Amino acid sequence: MAALPRPSRRDDPYFSIRCAMGITLSLALIEPLAVNPGMILPAMLVSLFCGQRGPYSPVRSIVTGLMLMTLIWLIFGLCVLTQGLPAVQFISLMAVCYGALYLLLRTGNQLGVMLLMFTSMIGVLFGTSRAAAEAMRDAFTVTAIVSAILIPLLNILLPPRADAAVPPPPPPPEIERPGIHALLRLSVLAPVVLTFLAGVAPSSGLIFLIIAALVLAYPTRQAQRTEGRERILSTLQGGGAAIVILMLFTLQAQFPILLLLVFLAVLWFTERMMAGPGTANTYQLALSALAVIVAGATVNTHPLETAMTRLLLTLGGAAFGLAALSLLEWAAEPFLRSPRARMGFTT
Repeated sequence: MAALPRPSRRDDPYFSIRCAMGITLSLALIEPLAVNPGMILPAMLVSLFCGQRGPYSPVRSIVTGLMLMTLIWLIFGLCVLTQGLPAVQFISLMAVCYGALYLLLRTGNQLGVMLLMFTSMIGVLFGTSRAAAEAMRDAFTVTAIVSAILIPLLNILLPPRADAAVPPPPPPPEIERPGIHALLRLSVLAPVVLTFLAGVAPSSGLIFLIIAALVLAYPTRQAQRTEGRERILSTLQGGGAAIVILMLFTLQAQFPILLLLVFLAVLWFTERMMAGPGTANTYQLALSALAVIVAGATVNTHPLETAMTRLLLTLGGAAFGLAALSLLEWAAEPFLRSPRARMGFTT
């Protein structure tokens, strides 16, 4: 799973303004569309808008929205089919997670990330509260529909250059025995999922599971460390910006003021994506953290508490994923090499 290149001002002169308009509109649509949990809509649109590179393809954005909706309903349907059979349900969900991890390690296809995240989230929520899982399913469904309308519309109004350079497809990960690597990652993820399903960890701490799963999705140790570091830095940056926005908002508590402040913050972060000292991914993740905290604050969540909780859970999830996987890889090191490599042959 390779990181995206920086957006290019030459290829996409309206990148910042398009992202700012799309993410701000997504916040404005939370209440009219009754999206609950509300942070799903802006957080997903941050990923979809800020992840756009090269010339715009309307077919691709519509297909992405349909794919999001199809995946979430299929995973929810799997949970419904296995309802009342907790062991069968858990094994089925872990089988899907294994397939997602194998796909990522074998091909680097981003579909594996969506499949891994949706399966983990819906599985945990369904096991603790079917109503919460239904709410999450509906929130993602609304998000998919909004993205299929909003992204083409803003790309028509503020298009990238038609002759923009097309980013080359990322090379597949060079990993020997991806099946065993996927099994080791599943061995780290499964106990975390089981801890939530058993009620030992509250569903409000779901970000721990999400961060741990995202760290496990990266193929190499260096990529995992980079992902963990970027998640921590981005939470600090996005959380700090969200707190400043909400403090300024309290001085003049009018919703248009909040939207204006968010619009300006998105402009700043997206400009940094193109020319900032950090990686583009760090600034994009910071925008996700900002969107989650601001959206949560609109439903009476304390922003400072949300930011601190998210930071601690991010730290914990990244550290757990890295440490547990490193330990398992060290123990299984002889089995991670191909038979030819173990016999001393080289290519």
